[in-house]
Amino acid sequence: MSSTTENVAIIPEQATPIIVNQDTFIIPPQNPTNKSLHHNGTQSFKEFVNMKYPGFREIIRNIQVKSEPKYAEQCKCASDGGKKYSNLTFGAVYSIEETIIFEISGRIPQSNRDSSLRAEAFGGLALAMVINVYHEYFEILRPKELLYYVDNKSLIRRLEKAEWHGSRPSKTTAPEQEVIMEMHIINRQNKMKINHVKSHQSGVLSWEAKLNNRCDFLAEVARNYPPIKQYKLHTTTATIKINGIETSSAIPLTLRQTFESQNMREYLQEKYNWGSEIDLIDWTIHNRALNSLQYSHRQTITKFVHEWLPVNNHKGNQNVSTKCPFCMTNDETQAHMLQCSHPLVVSARKQATQKAMTRIHALRGDPGLNIYDNNGDKHNAQQNCPRNTPKQILQID
Repeated sequence: MSSTTENVAIIPEQATPIIVNQDTFIIPPQNPTNKSLHHNGTQSFKEFVNMKYPGFREIIRNIQVKSEPKYAEQCKCASDGGKKYSNLTFGAVYSIEETIIFEISGRIPQSNRDSSLRAEAFGGLALAMVINVYHEYFEILRPKELLYYVDNKSLIRRLEKAEWHGSRPSKTTAPEQEVIMEMHIINRQNKMKINHVKSHQSGVLSWEAKLNNRCDFLAEVARNYPPIKQYKLHTTTATIKINGIETSSAIPLTLRQTFESQNMREYLQEKYNWGSEIDLIDWTIHNRALNSLQYSHRQTITKFVHEWLPVNNHKGNQNVSTKCPFCMTNDETQAHMLQCSHPLVVSARKQATQKAMTRIHALRGDPGLNIYDNNGDKHNAQQNCPRNTPKQILQID
């Protein structure tokens, strides 16, 4: 094996090479003999899974048996999922003695509560289902110890509290809870022990880390699968379809927002007289930036973006002067707030600009990116910003 950044193992015929960081899985030939292909000579393993869980036929898109199934006292499995560009996908593997027995991948239906946690939960649920069928199909005793590894601590906490949630119906409409409850029910049958593993590791890896990286790779591949229909889980206590999208959590809030709120896209197009220009904005990055802030800061920035800040010009109906409290000459609007010539405002504006540029520099912005402040001064994303230590950056934030 070479010592390059990515090492490629010599893999037997009919198998596919897999590169994961600096370590590689050595996978036995696919299509092993005996029952790996047919159960009683009539059904493949994938067909048997589809028969047991017909609703998951379109969710679990790929099931591959990688080596001869066998009994072992200890087995290790892992799953991973994620959300990228509105695509929720997952991958999962099952192994014995550092050999992958089977792996699965798929894409989950879109819902009103799309999140990476939901993708993680669906990956664990799909894995639990296939493991449940695996022992029946190959007529293998269940292992004495089945270790399950996942890199999402929120999923682990929710699974640990699943018994408590199940006894209180009002809690089952929490986000992703119907998927987690379904996963918990099957996990009890398989007696899976849940463990946390750090994600995206590199270098010399433990077997658990390799399994996690493999799951991440399978989830990336699954993004190429076409979208699928909705699927209702058995543990879903209530489902309402709004504008073609199902919601099974935060039902009162979702209903209120649906009937009282104007569509944001329509609002922006009407307010700013936008047409197709609205699609030129990267809303994914915009939302990620907002969600990275604490709630109070997110509120202020959202109000500023949509010109909803409670400046004096918006308080005219409250017997308050509309004039700027600093210069007392112009109406205080958001535009004037950024252009007021009063010395205190100018000083505060310069400090804010410097902090913003320092932050952009710390994030290693595009060297071709130039930012102009309200005075017309140009700032380069990399060249015109002093370097700061991480401690100083945290103080600025």
